[in-house]
Amino acid sequence: VLQNASKILLTGATGYLGLGLLNALLTDSSPHTQVICLVRGSSTGDGQGVRGETRLINLYEQAGFGDLHSSFSERKLTVFEGDICDPYLGLEAADYDRLAKDVDLIFHCAALVNLRAIYDQTKPSIVEGSRHILNFATTERIKTLHHISTNSVLAISTDGQLVERRSEVEDAYLLKDGYSQAKWVAEQLMESAAALGLPVTIYRPGNIGPHRITTYANRHDLSYLIWQAVAQLKTAPAKTEWRFECTPIDVTAELIIKIAHLPRPKKYYHLVHPRPLTADPLFEKWSGQRMISWQADWKAWKSVLLSSSNPAHKVLATSLPY
Repeated sequence: VLQNASKILLTGATGYLGLGLLNALLTDSSPHTQVICLVRGSSTGDGQGVRGETRLINLYEQAGFGDLHSSFSERKLTVFEGDICDPYLGLEAADYDRLAKDVDLIFHCAALVNLRAIYDQTKPSIVEGSRHILNFATTERIKTLHHISTNSVLAISTDGQLVERRSEVEDAYLLKDGYSQAKWVAEQLMESAAALGLPVTIYRPGNIGPHRITTYANRHDLSYLIWQAVAQLKTAPAKTEWRFECTPIDVTAELIIKIAHLPRPKKYYHLVHPRPLTADPLFEKWSGQRMISWQADWKAWKSVLLSSSNPAHKVLATSLPY
């Protein structure tokens, strides 16, 4: 369980949920627990690149979570530059071997999140990355693995409810985007490992909304982009029956950490808000507050997006599943 882990590996720490998980881990874990983040460096046009540690510090501060320097100085946090697409996580052999011996528990959050990508684009980070993490989890010692998946791997039942169950082949046939397809395959790998005795817990978040205190938000999220376009254009779609399911990122991260403390967790957990926001009452409220000037049916609103001079609005129009 989490409270007994002395060294925790976190992948995807620079991503949206990854930063929230890092914040929750540093807040929750004991003073003697060390969080090890596997972070990619990034290229700057001059070929020099930005160190993974620097990227993490900057993104964490931008999210409103504070300064990480004290966590580094107190050795509660360390960063290894690497890449889950590599069989050895992009690490030097000595570093890989040492971490394989030292790490007790893994939160695997890294993934290419792009709902417009095809399977071949998402497979390296999501499928092969998960395979490499499983290999790491069984090297030198058995490690507990907390795998972050998505609720989009399952088909929605007739009553609109998602059951916490194994993802089946029937679900795979209904998945349209490469991200969900790759996440489905990654879950099959996790299932196979669990059947062989590896302690694996699978989390299926729904849409993740802004932080309740810092307002840190995923500015690439479809819901956020819709709200932003409505505010900028002063125009909203009407009678869409859209529902915005947004569990705050701090709630999502805290739930994952609480579950990781359980001595015998279930295999699957859906982290989905039970009361989604309905678009029509929300936009009607904004209209009453004079935040928007008029509403149009969604097809007309999509035309407004396409005729906008803002390139982001055009991209949003082509991303709408309608």
